[in-house]
Amino acid sequence: MENVCIYGNPTLDYIVFSDKRERIAYGGGVYYSSLPFLKSGKYEVSVYAVYSPRIHGHPVYRFSRGYQYSSRTTVFRLIYSDSSRVLFLEERAPPLYPWIIHEEPCLTIVNPVFHEVNKSNLALIRIRSPILAGDAQGFIRGVRSNMVIYECSRYVIDSLRYFDIIHMDEVELKALTCMDDTYRALKELKDILGGTIVVVTNRTKPIHVLLGNTIETISLDDSLLVGDKTGAGDYFLGALLKHVYAYSDFIKAVEKAHEETSMWLKEKNASSPPTTFLNY
Repeated sequence: MENVCIYGNPTLDYIVFSDKRERIAYGGGVYYSSLPFLKSGKYEVSVYAVYSPRIHGHPVYRFSRGYQYSSRTTVFRLIYSDSSRVLFLEERAPPLYPWIIHEEPCLTIVNPVFHEVNKSNLALIRIRSPILAGDAQGFIRGVRSNMVIYECSRYVIDSLRYFDIIHMDEVELKALTCMDDTYRALKELKDILGGTIVVVTNRTKPIHVLLGNTIETISLDDSLLVGDKTGAGDYFLGALLKHVYAYSDFIKAVEKAHEETSMWLKEKNASSPPTTFLNY
């Protein structure tokens, strides 16, 4: 079995839909990014996260490694309105200790939800990771009156240089580069990050890939994907790393990851899981 190591804190999510339905769910990038590997059954998955007894039933803790304990956990409230989403941070777990780290070579995903992985962590993780993939969201998020925001800020660019592959959406792309035009922002990021491969997704819009000195655009139709899309970007990241390892053609890996993510979203929304009630 191939080893996969995933870093980031799990979350408790209060999800409010546009029709006023509410659902409480376990979440976090570390959880959704693990699913493509767990479904495959061909990978040994290890999760590096803060353990909180308040969400003891979170499925990622079955694969947890290391011993970092906290009474606090990260709690989000996600409010959907048609195709838009507003995110509120209600509680935050502490950052990860740098010394809680995998020892053997590992295909690695770093997918924090709110700044729990810093450059000290990344420097050590980089050494032990033949391929290091990550998501920009947990590095660039800010908060104002509990609302999660993306302000124009380039300070996280240095952290992103540790990665072989980094995923982000268009909002995060524009915040990272402090630019409103998508194509100009892509060119700016290509010049800044150099050899890091960047994949930019944004719901029904094309996927943009910064690959070497080129900007590739892949037009894929997501118009039929409706309902709860929580975790789609994180799932896509996990599927992408899985397919990158299987295909020599990176664009093919992106297309396969998109296809797999679309199937997962359809299955997830078709099954309409019941509300999870927790003693909280």
